[in-house]
Amino acid sequence: MRLKLWSEDKGPKRNIVIQMYNRRIGYFCRMRKVLSIILILFFSVQAFNQPIISQTDLSPWPFQVYQLYNKLNVLKGATAGANEVSFYVRTGSTYEYDSLLGINMVLAEIVHLRLKSAAASASINIESRAGKEWTRFKISGIKDAAQAAALWAAVMRKLPLDSAEVYSALAIVNQKTEEARLDKNVSFNEEMIRALYRKDAEKLLVTGSAESRSRVNLEYLREWSDRFYVPNNCLMLVQTAESKESMLQSVSNALTDSWKPSGYDPEMITKIVDFKPLVHSLQIRRDSQGSPELSYCFQAAGVQQNTFYSSCALVMASLFDAPEGYLQQKLKNQLGAESVITNYKAGCYTSTFELAVKATDEKLPAIYSFLNQQFRLLDIDSAISFSLFEDAKQKAISNLQNLRTLHTDSAAEVIITDWNTNASLSSLFFLQAEDLLKNLKRDAFMKYTVELFNTNNYLVFLNGTTSDSSNWFLETSAGIKDSVIRFRNNVHEIEGKDNFLILDKLAAFLQINEEVQLQVNGLCDKAEFNKAKDSKILAFIDSVPTFARVKPELVKKGYLGLDMMRAMQVLYYLHSKGIDMKRISGTGMSYSSPGDTDPAENRKVVFNIERLKPLQSVRSFGLNSR
Repeated sequence: MRLKLWSEDKGPKRNIVIQMYNRRIGYFCRMRKVLSIILILFFSVQAFNQPIISQTDLSPWPFQVYQLYNKLNVLKGATAGANEVSFYVRTGSTYEYDSLLGINMVLAEIVHLRLKSAAASASINIESRAGKEWTRFKISGIKDAAQAAALWAAVMRKLPLDSAEVYSALAIVNQKTEEARLDKNVSFNEEMIRALYRKDAEKLLVTGSAESRSRVNLEYLREWSDRFYVPNNCLMLVQTAESKESMLQSVSNALTDSWKPSGYDPEMITKIVDFKPLVHSLQIRRDSQGSPELSYCFQAAGVQQNTFYSSCALVMASLFDAPEGYLQQKLKNQLGAESVITNYKAGCYTSTFELAVKATDEKLPAIYSFLNQQFRLLDIDSAISFSLFEDAKQKAISNLQNLRTLHTDSAAEVIITDWNTNASLSSLFFLQAEDLLKNLKRDAFMKYTVELFNTNNYLVFLNGTTSDSSNWFLETSAGIKDSVIRFRNNVHEIEGKDNFLILDKLAAFLQINEEVQLQVNGLCDKAEFNKAKDSKILAFIDSVPTFARVKPELVKKGYLGLDMMRAMQVLYYLHSKGIDMKRISGTGMSYSSPGDTDPAENRKVVFNIERLKPLQSVRSFGLNSR
């Protein structure tokens, strides 16, 4: 060994061996450094040539997701389709400022017009759709994905905008909005959203109002485009026959350098997106054309807010939609319904569950009575048998499996429904929905049915009927709290058809909203009589235990003040309609009137409506679980 030779030799020979050894070691070290540099350069070049930084399999759905270096997510189907590319920008009315509702629709129109101008070809078709959570731009008739990417890059490079196209786009949007409202389906959906969500409705109506759109200007649009029209807030759906490698390379070349991500985190805005559910259940009669129809509309949480709730909704839709199921059999075979359609409209933050039954006018009352009873009985353990639940669950799973085999565009829309650009892809509801359904237990599902159908957060629409429905379907619109019962001078008895119709609607409202408390406020003018007597009202006061402690203050020698007597007349009527006195109370007030016309305004009964159960956010709606 060299070490032994070096240790034993004491003369010049030892120095020669050591020198030779050192030269070889030095040569080896230099060669190793050169090799390391070559390897580093080689792998750096290879990495530089890669168009993507990550790849995710969305199995069992037939998609792969590739993220480019500018953080754009590219969704590619497993099967070849027509040459189409869609860009989905996560922006919509849900994210809009209250003062600028409709701003996204205006910006979407500008982008649409610019894409058409950039295409400059009759063979290329541009479609756009502004939504409440996503805005889509579809480019078809292209030769490959690179052509669509180049068009998109050209438009994104030219943002921000100029004033002329802002005014042009505003005019187009105003015209489209007016034309759309002539469509009965559009008007019905708008009416449903406004009734379900009240003040929050504007967050779900993509058009906004003419007033809010008039405030949209160049400065606001620039801010909006800089915030949302960035690659890290966008998804590109590609449907072409070209190879994956070729497509990704060409798309990356067209978009990575020209379209840069922003430092703004779009996910931050979801922390303030919140919706309140309906305060009360309502019944609305619509004089629309077409077959008579009863429509029940229920609120639901979005698929990203409550995955358990959403999986239960899929089963419930299958349960109601099954032709061999109890509901369909009862409605069609026994009650004469022409059709029964259920629809679960899933969204990221909010969803709706709808049940529509078409029938002739004479069949609708029995159908209405049956459905109302059915919803109240759903909390009974035997309402949905184990076998019925299992069949509905299997059908829901089958529906998901069938959906995955549809055209790539349709299946992609399902995935994009709950796409969260900065969240883990494994958290998407529809990726795990099949497993959630398989593990869903009947007991948990039964709790869901009570939560959905027995919380009085729903609407009932009566559409298209030509017969008199006032004897079985009373409208209880959102304005019922503003109802007023009028009285003649010095009169405390309830008179007039209009007054009794208001009270009948109020009684119906209280019957379907069991958690509501009502305060009846009787008013009179000081110029009227200061006391009134009615034997039936005195007997009514004696029959109500809660009135016992206040009777000495209410009744003075067999008389009541006129204001209190009017309130008691209303309480008596509502009690006769079956309303529990624990839920209603009465007060009296008298006012002085300086003018001759004012006393009539003081002769009335008005109402305060309160709900016992605190209002929940739709974000947590559904057993308060994710």
